[in-house]
Amino acid sequence: LGLASMAVAALFLWTSQNFKRMLAYSSVEHIGIACLGLGFGGAWGVTGALLHLANHALAKSALFLLAGRIRAAYDSAEVLDVRGLMGPLPRTGGAFLAAMLALMGLPPFGLFTSEVMIFGAGFGEGPVGVAAVGLALLVLAFAGLLRTTQTMLHGVPARPPVHASLGAWPAVPVLVALLLLVLTGLAWPPGLALALDRIAAVVAG
Repeated sequence: LGLASMAVAALFLWTSQNFKRMLAYSSVEHIGIACLGLGFGGAWGVTGALLHLANHALAKSALFLLAGRIRAAYDSAEVLDVRGLMGPLPRTGGAFLAAMLALMGLPPFGLFTSEVMIFGAGFGEGPVGVAAVGLALLVLAFAGLLRTTQTMLHGVPARPPVHASLGAWPAVPVLVALLLLVLTGLAWPPGLALALDRIAAVVAG
């Protein structure tokens, strides 16, 4: 189930021309990764899956806020309509880039940590073949997300934004989510590891 979810998501991440749909397909991918962690089992697999779901929720919350802001600025959710948004909307573009890097599982964000735990469990406790295919699909999905992000941020602009100034209030929850993602990637808050271990023990039965 995890591999099937990742395969379908990777396919659509390469073909989607709508950035809100792209975010939806990436959710399918990350649920697939979490399913792999639960399937691999063990302390790392189950704990990594639970941490991955929490990290994904943080990253996706920030990205949907930013996607709504971009959609309102351009009156469109099509990738080709919002190319080059770093020019007219540098702060929104910068925040979108940071949140996308978090979603793609790059350090220092928490999704990197949870993915290392999940695939560490896969290659350590097996089945290794499933872990290898999952890692290949992860790289494929990463490349699709990176390509779309590059086009949105630095592509040749199709047209200027319709509404350039949209207020600063969305920056607060976005920054909070990004800070929490860095925290879970670099230094877990006191008690988090113990709480995850206890939850993982319950889930694993």
